[in-house]
Amino acid sequence: MAATGGHGADIVLEMGGQAALAQSIAAAAVNGRIAIIGALAGPAGESIPNFPSIIGKNLLLKGIAAGSQAMFGRFVAAVGVPSDRIPIAADDDLPMPAATG
Repeated sequence: MAATGGHGADIVLEMGGQAALAQSIAAAAVNGRIAIIGALAGPAGESIPNFPSIIGKNLLLKGIAAGSQAMFGRFVAAVGVPSDRIPIAADDDLPMPAATG
């Protein structure tokens, strides 16, 4: 929150699964969006953490299915693009405590 002056992030990319979802909810701004990409950590079937904050902040949670690296390789082969020609880019790679302030 300190990085945004207390505003919170308008868009949060959540890749840690339910084990990290509560941190993403806390880091999101009012009317923010959380993109839940895959489900890497946390027990299956666990309830959504901090449900009142989702409602109170008017958050939008959007699930995005992510496949395996093998599935991505088959996709690249199917479209005929050499894998070394597909750039992988990220602006920042922050540990969770730094990302949430």
